[in-house]
Amino acid sequence: MVSGLDEIRVGGSTAYVALLNSLDDDTLSYLSKTKDVGRVRTLLSQLQDFQQLNRTAKRGLEPTTLAEYQALDSYFKHIVESTGTEPIERQLVESGHPEIDEALASGLLSVNHEVSNSLFTETSTEFGRIYGGILQDLLNQGNALLLDEQMSDIVEHMIAEGLVRPSETSVSRSTKAGAGAGMIARLPAFPNSRVGQILEARDQLESPLGRYRRAVKEYSQKLRSSPFSPALQDELDDLWLEEVQPSVVDLQHRVSGSTIARETLWEGFAAAKPIVTEAAAALIHFQGPHVGLDQVISTATAATTAVAGIAPPLVKSLRTAKEAKTSNLYYLAALGRILDRA
Repeated sequence: MVSGLDEIRVGGSTAYVALLNSLDDDTLSYLSKTKDVGRVRTLLSQLQDFQQLNRTAKRGLEPTTLAEYQALDSYFKHIVESTGTEPIERQLVESGHPEIDEALASGLLSVNHEVSNSLFTETSTEFGRIYGGILQDLLNQGNALLLDEQMSDIVEHMIAEGLVRPSETSVSRSTKAGAGAGMIARLPAFPNSRVGQILEARDQLESPLGRYRRAVKEYSQKLRSSPFSPALQDELDDLWLEEVQPSVVDLQHRVSGSTIARETLWEGFAAAKPIVTEAAAALIHFQGPHVGLDQVISTATAATTAVAGIAPPLVKSLRTAKEAKTSNLYYLAALGRILDRA
């Protein structure tokens, strides 16, 4: 649907006529405000054929016929030009089309146009049969499916009526996919982040992503609902609030540069050790524990040894941050921070 809108935006009256000609009789009758749908469709088909002719072929037509086609073509051009593309462009933006394009360009998203076209070109009575066949093929092959609330409800009913029979592998993988995606979606900064920001963050966090997948496997084993059931989201809400979110917040706290600086200063004061300017400069310099913590720890030890009371607490805080980065949930903690800063 979105691709069709984009084609109209770019293709103008030619794409508009092609769209009208592809509509079913009831819709075409409603839009054209006439019951003589056959005559309208004949005109549209003739005009579509005319628009596809090259200049030489058009000049070869009878003058009267050419004039009729040109008048009809001008009529539809006027409709498109008077309406403008602004409504279509607004609808494309609101539908997320620019972000879909960005995801497609990244290679992480692909659209099976053959499947989508067959769904839209078949009659409504064929939709359920075709969609059920597609689902059955996917679920037989052990694929993981992520569905929105509306489609999940449809699949649940299809399973209950015996129209679709998912394999145990598909159920297990779909549960894990739902759990992994569901926890990411519950990060406070996630819903308002652009696709580009999310893809960039994903590239930065390639290393902890593998550990996160192990965490997802463990958490998904606690879920009892079907991956296509609304109850799964309720379970994920409980899991997030009771177990995952507190751990993510704790990890973010432990790797925070401001936390490291604060704890180091506090321990230095508690030990009644003098905090000199050089120490403050060192703390500011080492407030970025997200990269190179091994090097930072060794450098911090050497840089602050001469500053009484600073080296031990600073190195201790940095080691705590390093340990936090090995957690299976560090991916969520880091992703949340990156998206929050974007």
